[in-house]
Amino acid sequence: MDIVRAVRNARAENKVELGKKIAAVIVAGEKEELIGSQRAVIERLANIDPAQFHISARLAEKPKEAVTLVIGSTEVYLPMAGMVDADAERERLTNELRALDKQIAKLEALLGSDFANKAPAAVVEKERGKLAEAKESRSKLAARLR
Repeated sequence: MDIVRAVRNARAENKVELGKKIAAVIVAGEKEELIGSQRAVIERLANIDPAQFHISARLAEKPKEAVTLVIGSTEVYLPMAGMVDADAERERLTNELRALDKQIAKLEALLGSDFANKAPAAVVEKERGKLAEAKESRSKLAARLR
């Protein structure tokens, strides 16, 4: 599952001890029920503290001093007060934003070329879906950087 992989990568990047359980807040939107059904698996594989694990469709206020992960339309916040360097997290988000900008530019160029007219409709639609998802991820990351 992409969420587990992203949380594990964030734990490694931030040098969180392997055995240490962490808090997590997942803002799942329309996928709340689906992700909720996988709660126990996510807890176990990502080593999340069940008492500090929340899944919701929306979030009134984003946690402060949290590592932010954007996986498609899903946002994951790992509140790591005291465990994360805020400047390093800002730099990581900025780098991720740059990578998304490159991906968006590449997909827009591809869809603006003859590819869109010559490729099978299913392939073009798949690329349009990737573009929409990348744009959504970019807007969420940009909002988090503000």
